[in-house]
Amino acid sequence: MEVDKVEVVDYNEQWPRKYVYEANVIRNILVGELITITHIGSTAVPGLKAKPTIDILAFVKDVKKLDDLNEKFEAAGYRCLGEDGIKGRRFFMKSDNSVHVHAYDDNNRDRIEALLAFYDYLKDNPEVAKEYEDLKVKLAKKYPRNIKKYTQGKAAFTKEIETKAVNRYRHKDIEQI
Repeated sequence: MEVDKVEVVDYNEQWPRKYVYEANVIRNILVGELITITHIGSTAVPGLKAKPTIDILAFVKDVKKLDDLNEKFEAAGYRCLGEDGIKGRRFFMKSDNSVHVHAYDDNNRDRIEALLAFYDYLKDNPEVAKEYEDLKVKLAKKYPRNIKKYTQGKAAFTKEIETKAVNRYRHKDIEQI
């Protein structure tokens, strides 16, 4: 799979299985450092069309310690890209671009919360998920070889939904106390 290629495909029932497999690979690399791991991204939303890339969120004790594990990630077929434009993150990409691992520690709790809230919101709001899907399909057709423009085209929508999702997420937490 080309890194810059933008292709949005029908939901694939194999995506959750691929996540489980890769999550186990990552757990074995992050022994002693991993707090939790979860499937995020559009492939984590049942029925949603998506780019066929499994996004994985790894919440770790100390993200800087992951730099010492680059050889293990490389042995498992990942490219180690450091922060890759997001301060405090460690980003690992499967060499075929089929899996992206986004690792954060407690210093980025707001980012972790936003990622989790966004995809929970899509799962709970099928009409919003459909709107997001339609936007992604339209942008993929418009920018089939420009991931940057595709991502920029989604930015306003994702920011709006993320804000609603985080507010709902925080409100739920308050109700549970």
